[in-house]
Amino acid sequence: MSAGLSSPRPPRDPGLQPERTGLAWYRTAFVALVLGLLQLRTGFAHGDILKLAACITLVLMSLAMTLWGNYRLTFVNTATPEHIRLTRWAMAATVVMLTLAAFLTAIATD
Repeated sequence: MSAGLSSPRPPRDPGLQPERTGLAWYRTAFVALVLGLLQLRTGFAHGDILKLAACITLVLMSLAMTLWGNYRLTFVNTATPEHIRLTRWAMAATVVMLTLAAFLTAIATD
């Protein structure tokens, strides 16, 4: 084949990567739920309001991540600008909620 000619690209095959990404969201949400429930137990045992707030944050985050994992698995092959924008918001919300939970936990343990 000559260097000046290019063959047409085959159709995109996403393989299993999108499914693995959606499942990773589910696994992360499960871990956040377990940590939130452990934090709840600790908060009730010590009567600490900040630990309870961290628990609520983690449980809400796990709910949001479960919904996002479901969205990712449902719309696995779409790459519209709206989908990309939602992905950015979901990642930003996850980082903010994790940071808030870590901050509340750090304050509560002092």
